[in-house]
Amino acid sequence: MSLPLLGTLLTSLVTGLAAGAVAAGCAGNVNDTLAEAKRGDPEGVKQAVVDLGLLLRQKEAADRPYDRADEAAVEYLREAAEKSVEAVTRAIAVQSLGQLRRPDWIDLAIGKLDDRSWIVQKEAAEALGRRPDPRASGPLARKLEGELRAEVRLEVLKALTQTGGEEALKALLSAFLDASARYRNMKLAAFDGARQLSGKDFPFEDAKRWRGYYEERFPAPHAAGDGEPKAGASRQDEEKEGKE
Repeated sequence: MSLPLLGTLLTSLVTGLAAGAVAAGCAGNVNDTLAEAKRGDPEGVKQAVVDLGLLLRQKEAADRPYDRADEAAVEYLREAAEKSVEAVTRAIAVQSLGQLRRPDWIDLAIGKLDDRSWIVQKEAAEALGRRPDPRASGPLARKLEGELRAEVRLEVLKALTQTGGEEALKALLSAFLDASARYRNMKLAAFDGARQLSGKDFPFEDAKRWRGYYEERFPAPHAAGDGEPKAGASRQDEEKEGKE
């Protein structure tokens, strides 16, 4: 099976389980759902992770406080996101946590940006985009420096736009000005983010003005005469050029 097809199937499963739970009315309660999850059946665990997220969201929507069972459910979702051997289960757990307002799951989602599965990385970036937090700006920006699937890279760009800050702006500008193939199909996302965070309204086609703004806002760390900063180049590349 090709990777694009596998990715489509995994993404559909993550969203499809949630849709199915909503259609079914998410019957049961937190204690019963936790008991079902702890039986360990892989499919039952996936559905339980979805149901727990829905039950907790319903409680938040009704402005009702969490009880001990709810706190145990949050902890179970954390453990599923961190320790499940199945990537889809980790992804669903991150998605369920990422839709909750009360628990502080930001550090967990930041850590999941480096999960071994791209589908989990994607869910983590989406979650961080839904709940912008200054703690995520640096890790998201640094994530763009590595090799990523296009689906993850796009969500990271979107999350950076929502998170804001100097590191986010620099990363978005760098992505927009990058002439490599990495951002070929997501230039508009990088452009929209850069324009939103910078407050500048330069045209999309005016790369010269955007590059000038980048160089003015983020001067190269090396001495004058060592060359212009390359938008999209890694920190290691710039340091290497500075030594040559």
